[in-house]
Amino acid sequence: MDRPNAIVRCLTEKMEDIIRWGCVVYDIPILIVNTRWSFSSRYSTSSVSGSQLKYNAFFSLYDTLVTWDTGGTFYESFKRVKDDPIIGTFTGSGLELLIALICHELAHIFESISLQESWFPTKILQYYDRVPKKSKMRHHHNELWRIIYRELKTTFMPASPRIESVGEVDLVSIKNPTGVDFYAKHLTLGSR
Repeated sequence: MDRPNAIVRCLTEKMEDIIRWGCVVYDIPILIVNTRWSFSSRYSTSSVSGSQLKYNAFFSLYDTLVTWDTGGTFYESFKRVKDDPIIGTFTGSGLELLIALICHELAHIFESISLQESWFPTKILQYYDRVPKKSKMRHHHNELWRIIYRELKTTFMPASPRIESVGEVDLVSIKNPTGVDFYAKHLTLGSR
């Protein structure tokens, strides 16, 4: 299998695992993540945008493509993160670098969902025993994001086996020319 296809397969599987896990653990009733990626060197950063139920995730995979067979260093340039022993800069296999990137971006999605808990009931803040702090919660790479990112990396790294059954989540992954769209519904929350 060629490297781009192997990377896309791993990205898709790990996204499915983390989305399933997040829907169950955080009581997220419905989550849509439209994922796009590029293997072009002109894109240097990955990002997430969206609100409430629907998020867009973009993955810049050029570095992953280059380091897939040999491994490399995952650089966290953010001051609050780079020296952290779990979520900071590290050297690892190509697969570990990809999983770290996925965990980083999905932590942004889960943290963003927590900001809307007053009108969109999930249990992210309760799960981490947090009280919303308006001034700190909106800061990029805030404390809650770091806690979520740390848990995702601890749970899903190193390359853990696939999580098939963490609860009743109906998940559909639909490939498109530049990514995969994920549609998840937490079935046990359907009566809300």
